[in-house]
Amino acid sequence: DRDHVWPGGDENYYLDDGETKEMSLECEEGESICYGAWIDGDDRQSFGAGPDRDRACSDCCSICVDKTTTTIDFAR
Repeated sequence: DRDHVWPGGDENYYLDDGETKEMSLECEEGESICYGAWIDGDDRQSFGAGPDRDRACSDCCSICVDKTTTTIDFAR
């Protein structure tokens, strides 16, 4: 909602097959948080909002709720 990108800039998080990662981010209660994942070098294979935040998705956004934790599973 604030046009923030996380982790920001040109930084990315890379996961190996089967790897899991925990990350925290701060958000303003009530704002929409959308996420995405894609194969490095082949963004035609993506999940969620995509690398440029321009892909339509029906289940890749959550609403920020104060002091809560959300788990997102990108497994195929």
